[in-house]
Amino acid sequence: MALLQALITFITRSAGKILNAIFGWAVVALFGRTSPKQHMVLTVLIAMAAFWPLLLVGVAAPRVAALVLAFVPIPESIPSWSIRLVWIGLALSVPFVIGTVVAAKAPPSSPPESRLKRLARGFPITLGIAGAFLLMFVTVPVLRIISILRGRKDEHVPLITEADEYELAVEDIDRLIERHGIGAHRSEPSWWLSGPSTVLRKLGGKALRGFAPPRLGYWTGPEIEIALYPSDILIRAVPKQLAYTHGIIAEQFADGPGLMTYNPDAQDLERQIQDVWASWRVNPRAHTDSRALLSRLNDIARDLAALEVRSEEWQIVYRKAVQLGRALRGEPQLLAANLPRGDN
Repeated sequence: MALLQALITFITRSAGKILNAIFGWAVVALFGRTSPKQHMVLTVLIAMAAFWPLLLVGVAAPRVAALVLAFVPIPESIPSWSIRLVWIGLALSVPFVIGTVVAAKAPPSSPPESRLKRLARGFPITLGIAGAFLLMFVTVPVLRIISILRGRKDEHVPLITEADEYELAVEDIDRLIERHGIGAHRSEPSWWLSGPSTVLRKLGGKALRGFAPPRLGYWTGPEIEIALYPSDILIRAVPKQLAYTHGIIAEQFADGPGLMTYNPDAQDLERQIQDVWASWRVNPRAHTDSRALLSRLNDIARDLAALEVRSEEWQIVYRKAVQLGRALRGEPQLLAANLPRGDN
């Protein structure tokens, strides 16, 4: 008994890690990188949706499902209809839970819907997530192997976009690729990349449209692929091109559009930095070495020194502040000053 209790305690404490290990990759494949909190919420939703078809099996064969799925043999004295009611209750509750969470977590850019309609949409959302997960369960491992054989690796650049910021980011990446001579061009995303999000949009309707753009920004070349999610940029490339491309993308979006951190305090500093950039861009020559703008940058630096966030997010805000400082002092950005890259 003590051993069983210890095992249950271990599984309970490790539930988050276990869920992330099994379903976390699906969150990244569907939604890109997200904040740790939202990542866990989406992981739980995908896990619930993935198991939902099994609950439907329980409605059709309640005793068999209880034995196979829950490892619980049901005594013959308990009528099958009562077991079936339990499975029906579980099968109905999962879509309602998913509909409730999606309604609460939907991005501000999601089209408005009544609460009742969003709850009812939990059923097609659950079906959509389950279908997308099944599609990725088959394709992602194969694609990983293909990437390894082709010598490519994945890196992610956080970029949280809302409303029309997504299309602005697409245009910025178009210009960046041309300006830096990256061997890639705008293309229709391959079916394995667009398929899961298409399933979500078709079945989930308005509730999931804030998570999945109508047309995924996608660029491809002989040695590189770039995909723009609403909260993340995926770069898949050979090592010699991966770090450089990551660097120029991070440098490009220092002044927006979109944000690159998830913590509200860090995002507030990002917005302040963007405001200073906006003031400087009105007349860069006249605003170079502007005391007023440099004073605002010093205020941001003092707030940054007191900012308590994860190291990764702190470094992002720090880099953005440094890049703003270079612009205010009339200095070009490091990578932008060395164009085009001749060995691409």
